[in-house]
Amino acid sequence: MADEKIKILEEKNIHLWFDDSPIALCSSMLALDIDKAELFASVKFMNLQSTNIRSLTFDLYCYDAKRNQAEYIPDVTYSSLDVARNIEFGYKRRVPVHDPQTRSIELILKQATDVSGNIWKNNGNIPFDTSLEQQSIFAFQGNLNRQFIDICARSHIDGTVFSFKPEFFDKYWLCGCGCFNWNIEQECFNCGVGKSWLKRNSSLEILQKQSSFAEQQKIEIREKHSEFKQFSRNQEDELAEFADRKKEYKKQQQKQKFRKIFGSAALIVLIIAVAAAVIFFVVPRFQHTGAAGDFSAYHGQNINTIHKNADNHFFEYLKI
Repeated sequence: MADEKIKILEEKNIHLWFDDSPIALCSSMLALDIDKAELFASVKFMNLQSTNIRSLTFDLYCYDAKRNQAEYIPDVTYSSLDVARNIEFGYKRRVPVHDPQTRSIELILKQATDVSGNIWKNNGNIPFDTSLEQQSIFAFQGNLNRQFIDICARSHIDGTVFSFKPEFFDKYWLCGCGCFNWNIEQECFNCGVGKSWLKRNSSLEILQKQSSFAEQQKIEIREKHSEFKQFSRNQEDELAEFADRKKEYKKQQQKQKFRKIFGSAALIVLIIAVAAAVIFFVVPRFQHTGAAGDFSAYHGQNINTIHKNADNHFFEYLKI
């Protein structure tokens, strides 16, 4: 109740049961209606039997701050019910409390009647004294809950429905889904998981074995990962060395290419220089030398011709 006009004086949220009871106590609350200045109690129950509940009766005991009984309210009855199994009910009903000194409440379930008319009675006035609270599976034995969920997955069971550590007792067992089941029931009323399977696979011994196996797997995975990382580092070193060698090879190739280009250019320059020298020095001299030779030959030919002509004239003169 989140009403601002309601002041809660005491609230207990714990599932309780007692031997052979068809009803479980889920929670109880003592509150003050500020507008009306009235105290009232509110109690939530849950049906545990297979048949629907028609009515129930309980006695309410009220205590002051020093735990002295302040008021006794007998035979509080919830009637005209039709509550199926595993269903909570009764919390919206107010039970008036008249003694203003009341600071806490307790109750004794007296009887319950199902829709078939069967009546169950608490002849010994036994109080709710057995806790049905379960540990959260996520806090149970550390990481063992993970092993349990893994077992569920391998058995094709929906492990997401299990929020609690399973509990097994003489007359009842509590499923991992939180459902109360009688000991004669071999499957959970709520989720349908088998009792024997759940008992066998949720035992501490099994989970510890699973945990040890999982831990060994983790160690092996870490070792393999370490080996892989070392292998990767070695590969990286080899690749880096290869890259350095490749760079050095490229540099050598570039140097050789430069040398070839430079050598070819130098050779071309040398050829051009030699050709230029020939053109500018050898050819003119060669041309000069040829002209002189031609002149000498021409001069010699003329001299011989002159001498020959002179001789001819001389002989012609003699003939005369």
